[in-house]
Amino acid sequence: PSLAGKLSDVMGGTPEGWMAAFRETRSGAGRPLARQIADLLRGQALGVGIDERFLGTPVRQLREEALLRVFGNVTDLGGGGENASESCAIDPFEPGRVRTTSYDTSAGSIGIKRNSDGSWFGETATGSIVIGPHEVKVIGTKEHITLPSWIEAELHEASNISLKPLFVSHGPVIDPGWSGRLFVTVFNPTDRKIEISLEEPFLTLRFWVAETEATIVRE
Repeated sequence: PSLAGKLSDVMGGTPEGWMAAFRETRSGAGRPLARQIADLLRGQALGVGIDERFLGTPVRQLREEALLRVFGNVTDLGGGGENASESCAIDPFEPGRVRTTSYDTSAGSIGIKRNSDGSWFGETATGSIVIGPHEVKVIGTKEHITLPSWIEAELHEASNISLKPLFVSHGPVIDPGWSGRLFVTVFNPTDRKIEISLEEPFLTLRFWVAETEATIVRE
């Protein structure tokens, strides 16, 4: 409780909210508390405003059944809350890429131009993407990701990409409200060319839903 009070003084929110987040973390249902604090500290360092609605808010990870329900049938999100009409989609969506707690995207484009806002424009890949020895490429997903204001995603390279071996540089979090393809920097540290097929898993996404009145995923 004393730490919850200090967090509310420094980070915002309420002691009760931070205690609720702690209980959710201990139960395994919520995003790790240390992760929430790290995200807020990073936002403060970058001068990014903090959304008070999500401070200390219990969150939970979307698992297989919910992933199929939310992204596999975007016309039936289950209602609930004033934001239920917000878009939430993976396009194209392939049910076979859903795992127990994640979704595996595929590679589908090569970054060719950086826009003024820092985003990338990609050229559609027509075959396996080849990264030459010691070469760096910006590679994007085939899928277009659209998240509503109450869902955030964690981004990881798929295990098969790590085993090739390739180094993938990316931010860990996709913010609520994001819409677009995901581009990451890929480096080949070896002396041989490495290929990424358009069928194999590329980037793995985990999704977290804030438990507010706007939550659309109901048990």
